[in-house]
Amino acid sequence: MCGRTACTLACDEFPKACRYKGKDGKTLEPQWRDSYKGSGKYYPSHNISPQSYTPVLVSSKHFSGATSEAMPERLLQPMKWGLIPSWHRGDPKEFTYNMSNARSDTLLDKKSFKSSLEKGKRCVVLAEGFFEWETLKGGKKQPYFIYFKTLEGKTEDETVVEAAQKERGDMDVCIKEEGKVSSEATGTPGKRLLTMAGLFDHWQAPKDSSSEDKDLFSYTIITVDSTDSLKWLHHRMPAILNGEEEVRQWLEFGEVPWKKALNLVTPKDCLQWHPVSTVVNNSRNKSPDCIKPIDLSKQQEKPVAGTLFSYFKKSPKKAEKSSDEPSPKKPKFQ
Repeated sequence: MCGRTACTLACDEFPKACRYKGKDGKTLEPQWRDSYKGSGKYYPSHNISPQSYTPVLVSSKHFSGATSEAMPERLLQPMKWGLIPSWHRGDPKEFTYNMSNARSDTLLDKKSFKSSLEKGKRCVVLAEGFFEWETLKGGKKQPYFIYFKTLEGKTEDETVVEAAQKERGDMDVCIKEEGKVSSEATGTPGKRLLTMAGLFDHWQAPKDSSSEDKDLFSYTIITVDSTDSLKWLHHRMPAILNGEEEVRQWLEFGEVPWKKALNLVTPKDCLQWHPVSTVVNNSRNKSPDCIKPIDLSKQQEKPVAGTLFSYFKKSPKKAEKSSDEPSPKKPKFQ
């Protein structure tokens, strides 16, 4: 599954991070649509939970005719995490179903997901990575931060590009230098943005509705069975779109029909991970400590200033027999 992500790029950094090659071969940047109706406010954070607004990539064909301005092939638009179907006839806040994830094997069984899929409402959900929790003995949970693999200090994009250039002797493939995330906060080599397959919908309030929301764009992340290398952590993982060509096919709903696009929704062994502090358990904690690697060989993590753990700091003797992991009986930390 995917229940928490990290996304810290600023709005003006996203277009450069999402550069791509257009049909004419030119390097292009998607247009940011922060002011478009139905777009909520995106706030960069190291700890993002469902119901937040995060940037997704969509084809501009979805909005052709909606505006007279010229648009590039792709758009970046903040959408609410947790799909609200267009057919819902009440206040979006009263929609109680959990639609943050959509299982790939039941997409056609649920009206909300099937409708978006058949109408070509496919999007690419962007993040630096996502979190998953390993269940330990006694019910304790150890969080991990998961992201695209890096190879020998180089991003997977760079490795693929260099191999292609060496073989072909040209510069046909574009290296996304701007797409790297700073390594200062994580202590790891620069990483490209994680690209996850998603579906979106556009809810519009009925004319007689008293809802504060009149237009709402929302999305869900498609999940698949985990790869063998990740099953120890969780049995589900996001459907990763690995590489520019997969991203292009997923977005081009007019060119690639949904039945063919579903071939992209498969487990892919292209991720790596590291353990992180349990401060991420509380979604209100947004600091870089949420994604910094920790050493599991240490018996106890140092309390982070400003958290509940630092307030209730244990004595050294008690710390030897216990952990600052949240108790399973305290769901607010799960």
